[in-house]
Amino acid sequence: MPKDQKPLRRCIFCGKARGMSREHLWPDYLSDYTSTDDDTRTSVSVGFTHDDSGVAHIFPKETREQAGSALQFSMREVCEPCNNGWMSRLEERLKPRLLGLMRAERMTLDADEIALLATWATKTTMVHEFLSSPGDDPTPRPTATADMRRFLMNQQLPPPHTKVWVARHFGGLHADVRRGQFSIVEQPDPTWIGGYEVLVTTLTLEQLTVLVWATDSPRAVAAALDPAVWCQVWPGAQGLTWPTPRSASDTDVMNVIYQVGARYPKVNTVLVQRDDIAADIRRATTPSKPPVISS
Repeated sequence: MPKDQKPLRRCIFCGKARGMSREHLWPDYLSDYTSTDDDTRTSVSVGFTHDDSGVAHIFPKETREQAGSALQFSMREVCEPCNNGWMSRLEERLKPRLLGLMRAERMTLDADEIALLATWATKTTMVHEFLSSPGDDPTPRPTATADMRRFLMNQQLPPPHTKVWVARHFGGLHADVRRGQFSIVEQPDPTWIGGYEVLVTTLTLEQLTVLVWATDSPRAVAAALDPAVWCQVWPGAQGLTWPTPRSASDTDVMNVIYQVGARYPKVNTVLVQRDDIAADIRRATTPSKPPVISS
């Protein structure tokens, strides 16, 4: 390989080193079906971890703002065969149902359609990990493992231990993504290596919010949510009557990541340290050229 030639990047799903394509977080067609006219896109991250002494560190909410519509989120971590192959087919199969869910049209989804929605939502949260982290490192080590991503690609289903809820959303969020990451260490012994991580993400499109809980550990347990608002559709649901009985407000969507992770941290409250929690850290960046946004 010539010295000035960079090695090919590996696709986050198939793992092969080959040409990457520009993968958009949201399907391109959604720009015709959402009412958002925001010219700023925002990513919000929250979370906590335990240190070796058993202290739980609660991270401040970090917000990253960039010019351009949230519908234009994109990254180059997916190869062309994956992007234009199974991922494209997944989005096209879901399109009719997704548009109806976004408009809160009355419908009933069967088990296959629920699996399709859960798979798409989980795939989207995995992609989001590579483009939304505040700070200097745009692609930190993701919570979803390579095995989890490969399982989704091969089986066209969410990987084991994944949970998915849906809620009818009513509010001002039109195209919104929020992510929480929890690092769980159940023993304060610094030599203990049995910790695990959980990724929790909300995806909101008009009147639909999907909540995805993803982990590779069977020990991770999510706190219960109000079933009248948040209907768990994966795993095991055989049908979904839409819309749900009660709506989730903007505030509900903003707070649900904390709620679903409420059973953590599992330590005495005197051992909880809030790391600069008073600061809502905001990072604003301005691209060198204005983004091109299709009308």
